[in-house]
Amino acid sequence: MRNPLSRTKGVVKALTLGLIVAAVSPSLYAQTSAFVVNATSGSIDQVTLSTMQLQASGSLAAGRSPRAFALVPGSSRAYIANTAGNAITVYDTATRQVAATVPLPAAPHSLAVSNNGARVYVSVPETNAVVVIAAATNAVETTVAVGSRPWGLALSRDGNRLYVANSGGPSISVIATATHTVTRTITLTAVNPAHLAVTVDDQFLLVTEVSGTNLIVLNLMFGDIFRTIALGGIGQSVSLVPDGTRIYVPITSGVVTIDTSTFLAAGTMTDVGTPAAVAFNSAGTTGYVTDTTGGRLVAFDPNTLMVTSETTLAPGVSAVALPQPMAPQSGWWWNTSEPGRGYALEVYGWKIIYSPFVYDVDGDPLWYMAYLATTDGETYTGDLLQYRNGQALNGAYQAPTLIGAVGPVSLRFTSPTTGTATHLGMPISVQRYDVVSNGVAAGRGSGMPQTGWWWGPSEWGRGYFIETQNNNFFFGAFMYDGRGDAA
Repeated sequence: MRNPLSRTKGVVKALTLGLIVAAVSPSLYAQTSAFVVNATSGSIDQVTLSTMQLQASGSLAAGRSPRAFALVPGSSRAYIANTAGNAITVYDTATRQVAATVPLPAAPHSLAVSNNGARVYVSVPETNAVVVIAAATNAVETTVAVGSRPWGLALSRDGNRLYVANSGGPSISVIATATHTVTRTITLTAVNPAHLAVTVDDQFLLVTEVSGTNLIVLNLMFGDIFRTIALGGIGQSVSLVPDGTRIYVPITSGVVTIDTSTFLAAGTMTDVGTPAAVAFNSAGTTGYVTDTTGGRLVAFDPNTLMVTSETTLAPGVSAVALPQPMAPQSGWWWNTSEPGRGYALEVYGWKIIYSPFVYDVDGDPLWYMAYLATTDGETYTGDLLQYRNGQALNGAYQAPTLIGAVGPVSLRFTSPTTGTATHLGMPISVQRYDVVSNGVAAGRGSGMPQTGWWWGPSEWGRGYFIETQNNNFFFGAFMYDGRGDAA
């Protein structure tokens, strides 16, 4: 029997096993502060978000003409691109001290930090290259030649690919982060790319233009333009709310919002002066936009686009960043000393769906589903849910029955690929599973299906978890046997 599959959205019904998935709002380092770059004064302002006031210790000297500021997830380490100083400043936000300075051959433009914080990627337009800095040594590890005048950078959600906007190309270079080689070049026609962002499903690349007034939506599987969206002004940056449902593009007259389900405009916030950049808290409940001319940091409700509070700093504010917790990778996980059982995990924005593949005391296969939320940004907790009497592999469709919660589960991560899973009080070490040799590092091959949960839309109650590594994929089916037990 053929069963057409499509990706689950993950935001409402995970495999539709009666499991409602709510937003995860990690708070590692409590996201108590926002860091605001001021290129005019050469400083970084640290604003307390609860009061929207500049911290008493004042602004931080950030070098000459800072352009970009990037925080390492789950860390107090940050990087500042100093355009006039031809250098990257390494800064510790906890001690408020400069830790190192990394000289570059020319002025840096944009920054991207790997998910595990091990590497920092820097676009250097004058050299037509991306510089890779090793965080362990604060030294240049390698330089990757790309297209003409690289500007914006964006990492894929799994961290395996770095997209580079070649503003003078015009083109997009795709760098494999495992090898630091350009594996693909997407040529654009009459589009000079500037700023980039990747949708949460890794399916589309969002591209603003250097001087054009459109947002370009690139289909990454086929490398072609999927949609061109008129903005009404030149996009100053591009970002997404954490659950990926909306895009926010500042133009000189306001912030344009776009719905990712339709790629249609969903409203414009116009009372924020001359906006330059937008950032969000991890829960996606509050956005923050910089007003360059007015020198303000403005807090707003991402859904209503209404301003909720603001603080005045100084004219010239541009980039804004909030501390971000460490996020695990989607895919198959396992304990290396316990072959034969494994764990499927998908992170969608700040939503997480988890399922262990295990066995009962009689040796029969067994699986559970769980929704895991976190309040501290470090430990994700929830209940293991068990179902029965659902659809068998080749049987007629029938909806499953929820037996109930069999006990608690928690996950805690030490890196995007390592952590501890505690089932019913029993902790075990888990790590990402290499389907093929070095498959986790290599990531999804070109044209291969996305990693994550899949389902037949007309067959609620069973589903499939697929992970692709290079040109291979690992497929797990979650369904029921003839007795109604999980199989």
